[in-house]
Amino acid sequence: RNQFELARECFNRLLIENTRLRKKVIFEYFWTYAVQGEYEDALEIVIDKFAPNLELIKSDSKLHFWIGLAHFEQGNTKTAKRIFKDLVKTNPLSYYAILSAKKLSEDLNEKTEDIYLGLLNGGKTLPNTRDIASSEIDYRWLKRVIGWSLVN
Repeated sequence: RNQFELARECFNRLLIENTRLRKKVIFEYFWTYAVQGEYEDALEIVIDKFAPNLELIKSDSKLHFWIGLAHFEQGNTKTAKRIFKDLVKTNPLSYYAILSAKKLSEDLNEKTEDIYLGLLNGGKTLPNTRDIASSEIDYRWLKRVIGWSLVN
């Protein structure tokens, strides 16, 4: 417990003195609470005091995801879902966007792929999408791609 308090003091000092490391330090400060399951304190400290700028939070997909998860753990599922959806839209190539889609799929009882692709397509279901792992995949497209790549 004392180590977490000491870490928080260091992170607080870094946030006051150094803006270059701000995003990284904000996450680490947040994590000192989240790792102990103190999600309410994590949200209060990080969001209210150190990251009132929403763009700063959105620019860091890891912080964005964990803030959503903290809301989820607090029972704020509506806020958590909004954050997870926003994360998929704003940082679609990040690992945390995929985790967000997975978390949404667990709650909505839908396939992660459908949620992820649907959010990227403005909430519309994409026609002609197939389960990547299915045996229905037509591998002839690969031969065509190879053929075209050989043409000069």
